[in-house]
Amino acid sequence: MSNLKDKIEKSLTPYLDTITVKVNNAVDKMGEKASDVFKDENKMQNIFRNVYESLPLFLRMGMKPETFVNFCMKHRDRFIKPDIPQSTQRDNDDTVNDADKN
Repeated sequence: MSNLKDKIEKSLTPYLDTITVKVNNAVDKMGEKASDVFKDENKMQNIFRNVYESLPLFLRMGMKPETFVNFCMKHRDRFIKPDIPQSTQRDNDDTVNDADKN
């Protein structure tokens, strides 16, 4: 069983950043607090199923959706971005923009 886990991990490792972005984009579109969505098992499973559909074909051919969803649910802390209040986010964006002007 450990060998299968290792193979899944190895095949998904190059895509973890992409998966993280897609998961967080889906959470953002829901308009709910990210920490609340990440705690909701059903919502997260649905998000991971949708992300599975966007994986490269060769990965989908070698991995069942349930396997991907289970992997992601087990390791979902990898995909969590912290809740950032909008005002803080805007302040950070302004700081970056000001730095770019110099």
